[in-house]
Amino acid sequence: MSIWLKLIAASGNIDKVDGVQKKAIALLENEISEVKSLLEILQENQEGCKNEKRLEEKNCGLLLERRKQYRELLTEGHADNDKFSQKVQAELNKIDCEVEHLEKHAEDLNLKLSKVTYESSKREVYLKRLLQQWDTLKAFENMQKAKLAIAKRDHTDGKIKTALELLDEVRRQNEIK
Repeated sequence: MSIWLKLIAASGNIDKVDGVQKKAIALLENEISEVKSLLEILQENQEGCKNEKRLEEKNCGLLLERRKQYRELLTEGHADNDKFSQKVQAELNKIDCEVEHLEKHAEDLNLKLSKVTYESSKREVYLKRLLQQWDTLKAFENMQKAKLAIAKRDHTDGKIKTALELLDEVRRQNEIK
């Protein structure tokens, strides 16, 4: 919030406020740009994790189907052939290892996806806050420009009248009438 502290500290001098304000706007615009870039990268990572997870689920489904088929071979009466049973059991063991590996990898992907999603949502909130600050500074800048324009129009030599001063002036003019 150092931007706001600088603006408050410099509020007595319009030229100083304008300079600080321009620097604050430039800093915010730079920060917004960086956060948007990081957010794009995070969203790409998130999409990549989702795609990889879908592929892992598909592969795991295919392996589970193969495992089911091998188990059916063992139960269909081919158990009397020891060599065949041993080959089928070896394939089942391989498939079980692959399924276990894919499930572990899927857990890792889920963890990575949750971290990326969390970071992404955190950055979105931060970006929203930066944009609100930028909007506030731009509104403040426009208000300062409007005050200067009014002051120049009223020929007050650059002195900006407050609402109370304008009210007092209107009262005096009404008393004269």
